[in-house]
This record gives sequence, C-alpha cells and structure tokens, in this order.
Amino acid sequence: MRRILSILTAIFCASIAGVILTFSISASAAASEVTLRVMSWNCHKGGTAWNGADQVTGPTAEAQKMFESGADVIGLQEVRAPHRTIFKAELERLSGATWY
Repeated sequence: MRRILSILTAIFCASIAGVILTFSISASAAASEVTLRVMSWNCHKGGTAWNGADQVTGPTAEAQKMFESGADVIGLQEVRAPHRTIFKAELERLSGATWY
C-alpha cells in the first residue's frame, strides 16, 4: 500500500510539472514487472493552437504528439468542450484502443 501511495504522489507531482514518468511495478518477486508511462498535457488555449518549436497547431496535431510519446495514461488540462471529442477520436484512431 505504501508503494502505491508513493506512486500516486509521484503521478500527482508530475501532473503539476507536466512531465512523463515511467514506473516499474511488481506485486511480488515472482511477478513480472509492468511499465506504466504517465503524461500530463496542458492544452494551450483549450486545444485551439500551440505554436512551439515544431509549430504544432490544433487538437488533431496535439493528439498526434501525445500518441508519439508512447504514454499509457495521458491527463489533459484546459481542454475546451468541443475539442474533447476530437482528442478522444484521434487518439483512438491512432492507437486502435479505447480512450476515456
């Protein structure tokens, strides 16, 4: 339980800092390890535009960058309501998995 709380604390701190964390978790010495990559993404202006060094703009391009990160869990901040469905649909199209 203490390890789980430590991991959850680290995830919370990472979400504030906006970084990707990688964890290796094992339930026992006999269990195989599982890696969990967690990402926090702040959607500039609600996902309407982001002009960084690589000139990414719009929710579709941002979803592409999120997918390319290889993160298993992505927490989005400041997403405007109309763009929520775009992010979800694009991540599902790219990954072939259901996103919540």
